[in-house]
Amino acid sequence: MRRFFRAHRDEDYSQIQYLTAKCTRLTHDKAVLEGECLMARDRDRKLQSDLEAAAAGLRLQEQTNADLRAREERLIHKIHQQQSSEVEMEGLVEELHAEAQRRAAVAEGLLAELRDEAQRRAAMAESLQAELRHEAQHWAAMAEGLRAELLRQALFLYSLILYKIMN
Repeated sequence: MRRFFRAHRDEDYSQIQYLTAKCTRLTHDKAVLEGECLMARDRDRKLQSDLEAAAAGLRLQEQTNADLRAREERLIHKIHQQQSSEVEMEGLVEELHAEAQRRAAVAEGLLAELRDEAQRRAAMAESLQAELRHEAQHWAAMAEGLRAELLRQALFLYSLILYKIMN
């Protein structure tokens, strides 16, 4: 009888080891599947976020396109207005050109007058400069003479003082 129970016990032990190994494998498989499930949820969230961003970008692009169409219409209208006023502008350009030529002639005349006046004033300045240089030389000569006279007077006074001190 012991053999009988022992055989069952070995069999039970084998079955327990088998079931434990199977549970361990199933637990591992469950963890792997849960990880894949989390990654799938993350991918789903990211795809949802990307979809929302793409939808927002599409709405923005549609608004931009509408704005560009409106701007295009305004520009086309402005081009038509500019084309209609082109002839008027050409007339104004011709008038401005004639006015510019007239003003250029006046400016040339004024420039010639200013050039003559500048030459006359330059000649006057040179004459005044020469006169001032001559006057400065005259004053320098007078100052040198006065300095010499002052030195002579100072020596005379010095000799008088020495004479008085000695006598």
